[in-house]
Amino acid sequence: MTNPDSRNEVQAALDAVLPEFLKVSEAAAMLQLHSRTLDRYRITGGGPAYYMFGTAVVYALADLADWAAARRYRNTSQTGAL
Repeated sequence: MTNPDSRNEVQAALDAVLPEFLKVSEAAAMLQLHSRTLDRYRITGGGPAYYMFGTAVVYALADLADWAAARRYRNTSQTGAL
């Protein structure tokens, strides 16, 4: 039987090394976008980086956070994101 504490330590180590992946619908919900918007971004560009595992499209949580942070503004007169 595996010790729950050691299992949590192993999972924490894996989480630190491996990105957490989200499905398209989960990524869209996180960004408050429609999943079709992310579909369009994959075709036309301008969206967050994504991965394809076979036919599955997934997004790394860190890539979504970086993409969102690049679109941060302090006021409407800014010409570029912070």
